[in-house]
Amino acid sequence: MTSEVLLDTCVRLDLSIAPERIGEEALARLIDPTTILLASAALAWEVAMKTRAGKLLGGDRLLAAWDRQLSDLGVVPICIEHQDSLRAGGLG
Repeated sequence: MTSEVLLDTCVRLDLSIAPERIGEEALARLIDPTTILLASAALAWEVAMKTRAGKLLGGDRLLAAWDRQLSDLGVVPICIEHQDSLRAGGLG
């Protein structure tokens, strides 16, 4: 059975920098070939902002290899439309 996982910033960073921080069960799901990993442009934006603010050591190297690393991880990019943001903002 295929499942989809939307990567958040912490998990994305941990996958590249410190996979040992990810719990055993979560890591197993992330590397399972039946799991489709998804990432939005908001993820790249957040990493770029953290890097520019000096809050992400090694962020420049991570951003330089961004596309290759996402491809290596098999991540599928997704688009966020205005309506998606408005709906998400109304959740609570």
